[in-house]
Amino acid sequence: MNGPTPEAGRSGKLGIGAQILVGMAVGAVLGAILGEGIGWLEPVGDLFIRLLMLAAIPLVFFNLLAGLTSLTDLRTFGRLAGKIATFFLATTGVAVVLGMMVIGVIRPGVGMTLTEAAERDVGDVPGVAEILLDLVPTNVFQAFAEGNVAQLVVVAVLLGLTTLLLPGGPRDRLRGAYADLAELFRKLVDLILVIAPYGIAALMAVTVGRYGADLFGPMARFVGGVWAAHLIMVLCYVVVLRLLTPWSPVDFLRRTGT
Repeated sequence: MNGPTPEAGRSGKLGIGAQILVGMAVGAVLGAILGEGIGWLEPVGDLFIRLLMLAAIPLVFFNLLAGLTSLTDLRTFGRLAGKIATFFLATTGVAVVLGMMVIGVIRPGVGMTLTEAAERDVGDVPGVAEILLDLVPTNVFQAFAEGNVAQLVVVAVLLGLTTLLLPGGPRDRLRGAYADLAELFRKLVDLILVIAPYGIAALMAVTVGRYGADLFGPMARFVGGVWAAHLIMVLCYVVVLRLLTPWSPVDFLRRTGT
């Protein structure tokens, strides 16, 4: 994804990450000063989240399709598909274990008061066959509408394999279309990120204004637990990137605009 370049940083212009941090700080101050009266800003934050979700799901889908169909050898495709599946399952397992560890250590949510009664019946634990079947959507448009990334990965792999089996003409045209659509949604994300500092500021202001001092009690522990788990997971990805690819983690993060 295109993002702020090193040259932009040297010219004195803040990168998107720094702008978001500034937005969070400004939003927190506004929320603390104005309290619940800042609620009128909530639609701004909701609009940003909606726009981001609008672009993120098709971006993942077409990026994956463009990458898979850039291959010419079905054996290479098979190896890559196997690596994707292995990586997805392994990182999902690590995320689940990490989440359980954070819950056990930090105990987020203890002391928080729920405004509504919680459902006690969480249902039965699904079996392996049910989990595998759930990865295959019966309706691809429903998968898009629900933002089911796991199902869309399966659809992208199947479509990528089918594309490679087509004759040269249709195959090349679809390759170009996938690449163009991936570039289109990358550009859309770039445009949406222009308003990211304002959207994050609005969300932060409304949250601080609505919950006030509660943010520095049990909710702070809850949010801190989520952020700590995310940070550890990012570090896991950085380690994998360093060990299994020629990329420098710092260079990779800079190029992706983080």
